[in-house]
Amino acid sequence: MKVLFFDLDDTLLNSEHEISERNRNAIIQCKNQGLLIGYITVRSPRKIKQFLNNLPCDCIANYNGAMIYADGNLNAQNNIPYSDAITFMSQMYKVVPDINMSCYCEPYCYRGNKLINTVTNEILDESIMALTQCDFQRFRIVLNGYEKVNIEQYISPSMRYQATINNTAIITSKEATKENAIKILMKHYNITSDCAISFGDDTNDIGMLQASGIGVAMGNALQEVKEAAAYISIYLHRDGFYYGYVFYSGGSLATIRSGVQGFSYEGRGMALISMNVKEVAKIEVDSGDGIETITVDPLEPFAVIIPANSNIVSLYTSEGEEVLIDSIMGY
Repeated sequence: MKVLFFDLDDTLLNSEHEISERNRNAIIQCKNQGLLIGYITVRSPRKIKQFLNNLPCDCIANYNGAMIYADGNLNAQNNIPYSDAITFMSQMYKVVPDINMSCYCEPYCYRGNKLINTVTNEILDESIMALTQCDFQRFRIVLNGYEKVNIEQYISPSMRYQATINNTAIITSKEATKENAIKILMKHYNITSDCAISFGDDTNDIGMLQASGIGVAMGNALQEVKEAAAYISIYLHRDGFYYGYVFYSGGSLATIRSGVQGFSYEGRGMALISMNVKEVAKIEVDSGDGIETITVDPLEPFAVIIPANSNIVSLYTSEGEEVLIDSIMGY
């Protein structure tokens, strides 16, 4: 493998909109081993900077591929033409005057009925309709209360409508897809698709997962995304990439599939990971000061961190039958 492509929201970012230290360290280790690192996201160039915060970054596709950067330079653009964007906005405000709609037309952002210069943070007095010949990268519409409005009928053939997990709709250029973005980046780096791994969770990630040699859906992904992926990540608090990196670095996938695999980290505790075919429902951890009980879904995979000061770890089914840890690998 030569390149890793990451979606951000609900893939690398946890519920606090942060990249965990485990995922951060795993990405750094991958970069140190010579892999290219790319981020393919619906977010703007400025927003992504605060998330990455000194993480390795060789390439970025913003707005789902409307703006594509490689090695710090703008490599390609797939924008919504100005006339199509303005026509769409005019029609939407006629149909739903109070619609919650924001958009980006670099270097401007329009949200909350305010036009903002994102470079200077200046709030402009003029209407967004007054901008002339400024191509648009993305519209975002909150669908709460407007689910019955057929928004797709108002978009032009140059535009693409995509509903997301969070009851919002994203509208970009028809060519601004994550699949197209990684194809452009792989061509730039002279890399074939079988040398790429991508990670995602939402429907707009499906094309990217299928265009990569290995597509990994997060454990929290929609079912249709999981069906499109080659692998499904087992995760704890959105640390799916970290666990995937552990597997890639020498973990036993066979044991994870058929039983319970332990990964022991000297002085830092142990991870128990399993596809849970043995239907573990309860994990008891004895630290010497008492027993802590961790419940897991007996019908779902699990990944659990056991503290370093734990003495005895016991696993049980719903019927109380003990399940043994098949093997423990030390790191």
